Amino acid sequence: MPKPPQLESVRQYFDGLAAHYSRRYSTQRPYLSYWFHERCDQALGKKNYTNKRILDVGAGNGALYTLLQQNFSTFNYCATDTSSAMLAESTIPNEQRWVGTLHNWESAPAQFDHIFMLGLVSYLEPEDFFNHLDWAQKHLALGGSLCISFTNRASWDYQWRRALKPLLRLMPGQGVVQQVFSVEAHKLETISGDLSHLGWRIDQVGYIAASIPFLQHFSEVWAAKTGRWLNRRVRSKWWRRRSCPEFVLHLERV
Repeated sequence: MPKPPQLESVRQYFDGLAAHYSRRYSTQRPYLSYWFHERCDQALGKKNYTNKRILDVGAGNGALYTLLQQNFSTFNYCATDTSSAMLAESTIPNEQRWVGTLHNWESAPAQFDHIFMLGLVSYLEPEDFFNHLDWAQKHLALGGSLCISFTNRASWDYQWRRALKPLLRLMPGQGVVQQVFSVEAHKLETISGDLSHLGWRIDQVGYIAASIPFLQHFSEVWAAKTGRWLNRRVRSKWWRRRSCPEFVLHLERV
């Protein structure tokens, strides 16, 4: 039996995780919690989102929405995700959700001040990723920003996982590496050139969740503590490129 297309495989995977997904990033899972919240914190930065029009693409169970609610009293928020089960676990009002892909969203608002794509691009095939960028350009207001997180191809974490993938897939589990779909990873230098060519300017770069590969499998507590220590102490760009499994880009239209 042939495997389903990429996006359908990803949807099925997250549908299966939806009911218990929030536990993966709770204090019961200190390493994943450290990674997840650092991604959100770097994505939001210190910007004022009051009264801004915000789109969260791949919103999942609404973690970004919850953080915005905690810090801003008024903002205009929309969420999309291909997994209806994930959105059903969120507190996002029904009228602010869209289940499906951007290109099938016929009633999408014309413009947004901020568009977020967090934990999404890793699951998009290259053509689909560039289609998302094209859609964002058409719907981003003048002076607005697009924030995207990427799996860091230059990191030791990614390099080890890629090398061990055949072995890891033999083990039972719900990890991403054990699934039938592919995970797209990017190098900052390469994606920077692609983005510039497509009319985007990088405003900020943030490397996320410095860590020692696989330490979390032995102790999530020590993996989180070590990661926070590395974040405080390691400032060299060379080391951060290799110790951080993700990076976040804040983009503006040229």
